[in-house]
Amino acid sequence: MKQPGGFTLIEILIAVIIVSTLIAIAVRSYTDYVNRARRSDVLTLLLQIMQQQERSPIS
Repeated sequence: MKQPGGFTLIEILIAVIIVSTLIAIAVRSYTDYVNRARRSDVLTLLLQIMQQQERSPIS
């Protein structure tokens, strides 16, 4: 009897498709997270600038 050894091409292709789909989802989620964090940082900075401008005397 011949023992099966290794994977078939179809099995490898299915694994590659699954992994690439998961990577695509992860990259998109990470990008969205980074964008939200940057927006939050910019909003904080703008509020600080606004408060500084309100405190400074008008010349």
